[in-house]
Order: sequence, then structure tokens, then C-alpha cells
Amino acid sequence: MNVVLMGYGSIGKRHTNNLIELGCIVRTIDIDEIDNVDYILKDNNFDFGLVCSPSYLHLEHILKLVENGIDFFCEKPLYSKKDLGLLNKIRILVNEKSLINMVGCNLRFNSTIKNFDFSDTKNIKVVFGYDLKKWHNDGKHLESYSANKNMGGGILLDSIHEFDYIYNWFGKIKQISGIKKKLGDVTVDTEDTVDAEILFESGVMANVHLDYLQPNYTRYFEKIVDDWGTEIYNIKPNNKMYIDEMIYFIDCVKSKKRCMNDINEAIYLIDMLDSIGWEL
Repeated sequence: MNVVLMGYGSIGKRHTNNLIELGCIVRTIDIDEIDNVDYILKDNNFDFGLVCSPSYLHLEHILKLVENGIDFFCEKPLYSKKDLGLLNKIRILVNEKSLINMVGCNLRFNSTIKNFDFSDTKNIKVVFGYDLKKWHNDGKHLESYSANKNMGGGILLDSIHEFDYIYNWFGKIKQISGIKKKLGDVTVDTEDTVDAEILFESGVMANVHLDYLQPNYTRYFEKIVDDWGTEIYNIKPNNKMYIDEMIYFIDCVKSKKRCMNDINEAIYLIDMLDSIGWEL
């Protein structure tokens, strides 16, 4: 399949390598070529596109794809600043052209999460933390999108995956509250810590903690069991979940089947998270 990929940072490179391994032909468009995107899209026959640019550019780049009738996969989050006019235009074009679309949710394809039996869960704790200086280990972490509000950064949306996989398990959110705060010096003006409490319509309660501060990579969920304590499940990152995610998306494109976590589902979750406010 012929693929166009917009944004060639770390996640763009990962997807490019995986797509080539899956037999796709990939045309990458990095920042230095972005002004030519209209010409590139109109003069090539692409089966689908990927948006892997910084999150504040996601909607703009998605619009380029949908205007050209191209099915798309967008890395998380769908957007960092809500532009209702742009969102509505994208939604209309997606519906008019019956475009297959998906927003990144690679943790749903992680074996620990995928194989977890959540059916009897009543209370769960979710944790992710990693020092931003190590996450962006080129010495330029303060220049990264994560550290800058105007680029769509902050741990809340950077690690929206934690909210996504428990939403996928437990369904719609009835109530959510929390705070986000800048506690350290690893960002310029974005939050480096989030604590949230969630009550799902299913009755399940969840506590979610995210931060850019922990010295070692920490990612797990903890199921609270009534009679004897807790069960802890560590989540180990691997490339297989990204490959499986892309295999799933390609299958949806080929079969014209609606994807999990399409733009409507992604918008719902971000709208829920918007109620988490800053503690001054």
C-alpha cells in the first residue's frame, strides 16, 4: 500500500520503519517540505495517510488529508487546542467521503492491557511517570513540544494513553475531577504532574497519576481487590504493540470497517479531560 506520513520525528520514524516492514511504500513529509504538502497529496495516489507532527498541527494536517479524500491515522492526541471550526469541517468531510480514521491508542495493543480481565474490577489505580530529560534525551527537552504549551505539550495529553485504555475497558465517564501542576523544572510552562479521580457510568472508580519527574520509567496499573489487597500489572513498552496497531488500521482501511478510537471517540475523551484544571 502507498502511504503518506506527515511529521518525521521519533514516532514518525517508528511508524515509517514498521510500515516498510509490513510491505508498504512510505512517502514522508517533514517540516522542511510541509509547504509543498498540497502538491504532494494531489500528485500521488495514497491509500492512507499518517499524521505524526506536533499535536498543535494535527488538525491542520488532517484537513489536508481529508480534503484529498485520504483515509488517515493520527497520533495522539487528536489536538491540543480545540478549534471547533476546523473540527466541524473535518467531521463533515469525513462523513461525506466515508473516510476511515483512527487516533493512536497503542497501549490498547499492549499484551498486558489487551489480555487483562477487567470484568470484576471495581477500583483501579493507574500510574505513568518518567523524567522528561530522559524521555527527550538529546539535551533539548525544554525545546520539545512536551515542555511548551504553545506546541501542545504537557503530561495530561502527552500520556492520554492511560486515560484511553481504562476508558476502553470501563466505558463512558460519569464524573471526573483532578488537578494538574508544574512542580519541577523539566518544562517551560506545561504541567509536569496530573492527579485525577474518575467515576465511570459502569460504577468503576479509578485514580490516575501522571508525571514527567520520576527518575526511572514507571508504568503500571493496580487492581484493588476487596478481600486481600491489590494486584499490580507492570506495562512494558515494545514495538510489537505499534506494529499490531498498524496491522489493525490497515485491515480497517482495506475492509472499509470503522476503526476503534476514531475522531468522535477521541474528541469525547479530550472533552472529558478538559475539566481537569490547573492548581495555581
